[in-house]
Amino acid sequence: MPDWSPDNDYDEFTPDPEGPQDRDLPADDDDETITERCPRCGREVVEGTDWCPHCEQWIERSRTNSRSVGVKIVAVALLALFLLWLLW
Repeated sequence: MPDWSPDNDYDEFTPDPEGPQDRDLPADDDDETITERCPRCGREVVEGTDWCPHCEQWIERSRTNSRSVGVKIVAVALLALFLLWLLW
């Protein structure tokens, strides 16, 4: 309820001068929560969460398999060496 005291010079439609102003809020403030799908149950969960509240299971993140990347690098290096050997 607005304060109707005599020293109050604003009404219920005037923004409170002591309250937060539009200029105080971040310009890129969007209240949209970024979500992703749980790999087990497929329901929406907050991005980056470790526990699905729907199926009550831990969410395992697929990490880049460093062994797979290493094998690819070795294969490319061997192919390059083979091509150099053929050209020599």
